[in-house]
Amino acid sequence: MATLRREDATAIEEGDAVAGSQAQEAEPTGVRSGCLVALGLVALGAAFVVLVMWLWPSGDGQVDIGRAGDYRPGSVVYHSSDGFFVATQPDGSVLALSDIDPHNPPGRRSCRVTFRPDLGVAGETGRFFDSCTGSLYDIGGQALSGDGLDLEPLPVQRDEEGNLRVKPTR
Repeated sequence: MATLRREDATAIEEGDAVAGSQAQEAEPTGVRSGCLVALGLVALGAAFVVLVMWLWPSGDGQVDIGRAGDYRPGSVVYHSSDGFFVATQPDGSVLALSDIDPHNPPGRRSCRVTFRPDLGVAGETGRFFDSCTGSLYDIGGQALSGDGLDLEPLPVQRDEEGNLRVKPTR
């Protein structure tokens, strides 16, 4: 049987201690630089996708408003999310009118026009009212008071099947 001398045993213990400290240094610290790079690339890619979807134009910007027969003559329907009125004239024709006050300076959109059924006279269904200036407009968007500025008409397009579409100014 082999016996170890005291010097040999001490040398072995010191060697084990050095090997143990090297093993501890080689153990992972929990976060590797490759993981951080991958996480950064994923975050950058997600931000890029969100930005492209936000800036990418969706469709032609037109709003489907149905068919002319869907509206009764003399009625007004407000499309608040798109900022316009659909005003059906007494003869059945359909107009789209912007809700932006024509008295706003260019680039400012703070004053809006509303439709007031209570302001109609002699069989009218109501009038458009500008609360900023007090101006009144008929169902066709023509100025009845104020400085004579009419509401902005928006083009209404009819497709082959009779569907109506409007391109809002927003």
